[in-house]
Amino acid sequence: MDGYYLWQNYPNPFNPRTNIKFSIPKSGETSLIVYDMLGRESAVLFNGKLESGVYNAEFSTSEFNSGVYYAVLRSGGYTETLKMVCIK
Repeated sequence: MDGYYLWQNYPNPFNPRTNIKFSIPKSGETSLIVYDMLGRESAVLFNGKLESGVYNAEFSTSEFNSGVYYAVLRSGGYTETLKMVCIK
């Protein structure tokens, strides 16, 4: 990949797990954090240094309610948000 990219999670809607694929073009501090509809942090899927490449993270909602969640990717000054739906 030539740039930053956050793919739509699969499956979506999901229950109880979904996969989130993302790519970063250069190494650096990277975070992938999931928030609920009210903007509260629900899960930190990754927070640290990554080398350039394509990655996959799993989000499990076994302890969460049904609803809309947002995955936010931040890396190298880049930010992208992804809307996900959990149905139980």
